[in-house]
Amino acid sequence: MKNLFLLCLLALVTIKTFGQTKTDSAKIVHKTYADYNDLQQQRNSDKIVSTHMVDTVLGFKAIIPAWFKLRETGSDWTLGGMLPAVDGIENVIMIKAFPKKDYVDMAAFKDFIIGTWTFGTHPKWSAEHVCYGIKDMEDVPGIGKSYSASNFWQNHIYTCKYVLAESKTAFLWIDFTATPNTYELNLPKFDEFLKGLKLL
Repeated sequence: MKNLFLLCLLALVTIKTFGQTKTDSAKIVHKTYADYNDLQQQRNSDKIVSTHMVDTVLGFKAIIPAWFKLRETGSDWTLGGMLPAVDGIENVIMIKAFPKKDYVDMAAFKDFIIGTWTFGTHPKWSAEHVCYGIKDMEDVPGIGKSYSASNFWQNHIYTCKYVLAESKTAFLWIDFTATPNTYELNLPKFDEFLKGLKLL
């Protein structure tokens, strides 16, 4: 009797699973793309709502929303793209990874990115940027500490939100860069991007 009950239960579970597959599941597409431009064109033509990417080398996975236009960065250590234009200005989100062997710990990595920013000085990562200010912000749950930064580069002022994170294999600098006029308008999109980011 027990075996008959388990067999019937197994049959019901199997039927339910097949039913969900046909009606409730997302369509998964596995394709190879020539480059990020090809990926973007296919996302648009196939009406793909989101793309899931996993980078096991750098230790994170991300949901790439349809509004996020991936761009070639020239580095295997950087994922980047543009947000939809606001008044003709496209803001940027980048995940920049750094090998763990290059920094003793998160404090050393933070010192390289944030350091002791004071007005008019250069950050340690660039001789071209000029610091205008930085302040601590809230932690991003499951990711890391965030900071609001302002800097000057190529005759423009930029307002940024930086999130510093540590995966199993790398330190990550998640960088949202905007103009002062577009920062608040696109900050919700950056927050949405962060909700789809998981450290491995």
